[in-house]
Amino acid sequence: GSLSTWSVVDPISTSCSIPLGKSGRMRKILCVDSDWSLSASGGFFAYAEATDKGTVQVVAADLATAAISRFAVARPRREVPTAVGDSLLQRRLRGAPPEVRDELSRLKPPASYPVFRDILAGSDGTVWLEVGDLTTTATTWLGVDRSGKTLGEFILPPQSTLHAIGFGTAWASAEGPD
Repeated sequence: GSLSTWSVVDPISTSCSIPLGKSGRMRKILCVDSDWSLSASGGFFAYAEATDKGTVQVVAADLATAAISRFAVARPRREVPTAVGDSLLQRRLRGAPPEVRDELSRLKPPASYPVFRDILAGSDGTVWLEVGDLTTTATTWLGVDRSGKTLGEFILPPQSTLHAIGFGTAWASAEGPD
């Protein structure tokens, strides 16, 4: 078949947000339910969605050939310690405007960390998922091929951002003291 159009809607989902004020929404703490990425070359697209069973469902598409793959990546759910959840909730409340604090105070701390935090489509057709529990400043990336087979993991140092990846090379930047 041919692949002529991809349409991706990227609002804050209702499963990961709460109504805020009269017309807004605010993301729940530690909630990631889906995300998408287009490779730096523009030729490869990947979409990931977390499930309640601790897996990440991935749809990947080669935009030149219209080849589409679907697979699941198993990631164990890890519990959020009560003290960490309470601390994150209090931090969110402190930074909130007074008119929305009542709504935010009804939030419950999350029971588990998200199974993934971000996705990056590699220019070589690989899919990279940022996994981890947000308790460290370093980030861990898990790579899989188009069949879902694990290729490996790597850890970026604190204050680093992964921008592109493919053909055995990752491009990242890091914030420094300057």
